[in-house]
Amino acid sequence: MKRYIVTIVSGATSGERPTLLVPFEPSAIVTAFVDELFTRVARRGLPLAPNTHLATLHIDSESGALIDVEDVLGDVVTAESEKIFAPTKLAPKTNTDTLNVRVITVALAQSKEAAPILSVPVSATIKQLHELIAEHLQVRGDYTNEDDGNECNCNLSRQLADTACGPSSFLVIHGKSAVERLDLATASEDALKATLRQRFGQYYESAKKAHFFGAEMHAENITAYTKPPVVAICSKLRHTPAHARVLEDGEQTSQSRSHVMDLHTYEAPIHSGCMHVTIEESGLAALVIDGAIDIFPIMRSTTEKMNLPPRGRDSIYRAQPHWEPPTVQGDRAMAMFLSSLRVFTSMVEEHEPAQKDATLHTFHLLTQHPPAVRALHVLIHGKTPTLAECAALSHGFYEVLDRIIPTALIEVEQGTPYLTALHELDLSDRRTGEAVMHVLQAGPSIVERALSDGLASGGVLGEIGPQHLRTEVAEANSDIRRVAVLTAGSTAQLLTFSRAVLTDKISYPDNGDVDAAWDPAELSEMQHLAEMCSRNDMKLAVHKPSQLAGAVAPCLTFDRKADLAVYTGQEACSADPSKASLIFRPLSGIARIDTAVIEQLISTILKQHEADGTAIFDALGGAAVRRLQTPDELLMFVVDTSASMRDATDFNEVNDDDILMSQPLTATELTEPRYYNKATFEEMKELLCKHESFPDMAAIVAEVDPYEYDQEVSRTTASEIINLLRATLGHEIVRKHKDYEKNQERARIIRYYRHSMQEAEKKLAALKIFYAGLQTHEEAITEFLLFRAETLESNSPSQRWTWSLGDTIPANQHNRILPLPAAITDLPHDVMCPISHTLMEDAVTVLADGHTYSRNALEIGDVVRNL
Repeated sequence: MKRYIVTIVSGATSGERPTLLVPFEPSAIVTAFVDELFTRVARRGLPLAPNTHLATLHIDSESGALIDVEDVLGDVVTAESEKIFAPTKLAPKTNTDTLNVRVITVALAQSKEAAPILSVPVSATIKQLHELIAEHLQVRGDYTNEDDGNECNCNLSRQLADTACGPSSFLVIHGKSAVERLDLATASEDALKATLRQRFGQYYESAKKAHFFGAEMHAENITAYTKPPVVAICSKLRHTPAHARVLEDGEQTSQSRSHVMDLHTYEAPIHSGCMHVTIEESGLAALVIDGAIDIFPIMRSTTEKMNLPPRGRDSIYRAQPHWEPPTVQGDRAMAMFLSSLRVFTSMVEEHEPAQKDATLHTFHLLTQHPPAVRALHVLIHGKTPTLAECAALSHGFYEVLDRIIPTALIEVEQGTPYLTALHELDLSDRRTGEAVMHVLQAGPSIVERALSDGLASGGVLGEIGPQHLRTEVAEANSDIRRVAVLTAGSTAQLLTFSRAVLTDKISYPDNGDVDAAWDPAELSEMQHLAEMCSRNDMKLAVHKPSQLAGAVAPCLTFDRKADLAVYTGQEACSADPSKASLIFRPLSGIARIDTAVIEQLISTILKQHEADGTAIFDALGGAAVRRLQTPDELLMFVVDTSASMRDATDFNEVNDDDILMSQPLTATELTEPRYYNKATFEEMKELLCKHESFPDMAAIVAEVDPYEYDQEVSRTTASEIINLLRATLGHEIVRKHKDYEKNQERARIIRYYRHSMQEAEKKLAALKIFYAGLQTHEEAITEFLLFRAETLESNSPSQRWTWSLGDTIPANQHNRILPLPAAITDLPHDVMCPISHTLMEDAVTVLADGHTYSRNALEIGDVVRNL
């Protein structure tokens, strides 16, 4: 195979020209080489694919000699040094253009290769894609109708309220900042409302709310306009108070439930408001990886009232239909899941970014489901997830629990690839503050296309629109356009998950392989998992109600049904502290409990859980929590420390064991025979030269005068130095071996220590090789040290480190400033005041004795004498 240097030239690379080094068989045809180029470009995350772009090959420059795709590569590119340029352009549109869609359910996320691939025309709408996926999965293709749930045009209408407009017409703003001028038959409120009904439908007010701004009424007729208002058509949901959107506390089982299917891409969910958009307009083709785009469908339970995400922690973690996993769970299971999730996310929220990133990495390994990872990121940053994100997280956890349960922590290395790949985009129009759907770039910010079209020359606001709304616009980045369309302008701050950034920044040692992250057998030890839960500051261990007085909120506890709940703290200003504990119950909300009463109610239920073996799922207690409760019995160890204990016992076998155990370890015993032949003489020379004390070793040997003493003295000195080095290495081997054995027990529990143990084992093996090699090549190493000592130059360390009797003793530099000599710091007697012994200020000569003093010192002396 030969190597070919190829430069990609495309507008999709944002002005950059990535250069690839591609090994390829010269006997292959050029067409196969072009296919290989597209494959390599896709790995770099560039939006170039053979089904959307065409590529041609040229020699020396992008306008150089064209290479025919039917030629043999080795015939047209004869030298590896020749540069190949590959200009790309969009492929011409045809009625048969299709996009491959890989349908990845939560159950198939771990084996993505088994996911089916559907071929969908790019002219199909998102709704048709939704129906096609539902038909393939054999489920109902319903979706929540949130088409206009986020529309509000009041801000823009206020800005246009002063716009000059005659009595025969008025401005109406609807949709996403779409401005329209409607004719008005008579300048009255009734005629205006009739015109709105004619334009938007007879019953438009059932789903919309009209707001009037800037109306000027006639002085004599209060129903007639001298200046018609600017009308804003908004969604009723945007003007519904927050407290009116939240469901009432209580059981929800009586409400009829249905199922809808949510679609997610790798980076963000697809909002139902963009169902009318075609696949080509949405820009989904830019997300193609390995020839197909990954779509993640999730079936979500819902009711008629559940149309908006809850607000506040107590509302977020309530047991609502959108939290239900594929298999319906009982009350105890849902309480256990949501209570643990709330405590877990609040605990991770306090962690450092590196620990948060490691948590996301662990969850990604377990689920391989980006929507679930994105939803977990939302929760651990204290934000409110959408209903679709809640369902994604619940389904992701269910599949993990159905397969394995995570325990080990992943070693954190430099960088936070998951926090980097998960970033927020600002999708708000700088002029209106509303979320945009059809994006245009206006300098560093973005604006809505409909409003810009209205302000353009020939538009509705072309001549009368305010000047501060006008701005130069251009086409926005394709990534921003895509996510804005797919979210249908439903959110101003969108959290996206970038696969390209994650692939480029990933730095975890497991390289994304779940089997390399932990031992699957370890995850099946339920007692071990329960103990691990209790070690996280005791927050994931379950406290009994009687232990809440010494617990730190939030933590897990029980309610009166022995279902898991979250202890959130004590009620303020309570008359009875024993009845002031507040708990959050996922099934029924906040409650104030009497811990003594709850303790009695749950005692029989907990015994039943212990009897049927399900108590292990509550992770009740743990070593850390058990210290808070009164023990049932005490186990006391009595140790005799008198002098007679030093005498031998009557058991000879015990005495022999003590002798064996008292013998200290040596490096010779710890160094296995295989290490003595591992290092060659050349490798030992390199190790010796790299040692930090090698210059001192050579200097010591060089100080021995070969003319004054016998040559054997230098050789003996060199040998003693090698033995001293070997003894130092031996002590280090013994110390590291003890540390290694000490950490072995920790490594069985915590994954972080397991990675560090591997590093410690490598360092210990390197020391043993060095130690054994010094003995194996002792004579050769001694001669090498003599040779290096004889070849030292005049400015060698031997000239710098030599110390003679009477010289200053070498020492580290002081951190403080050394005192200066007295000749510099002492004041001359001529300028020193005889009274204060400081520098004289405002000197005064006293006639009585002829001496000069500081005036201030004399005044102080007079005051003292007069006391």
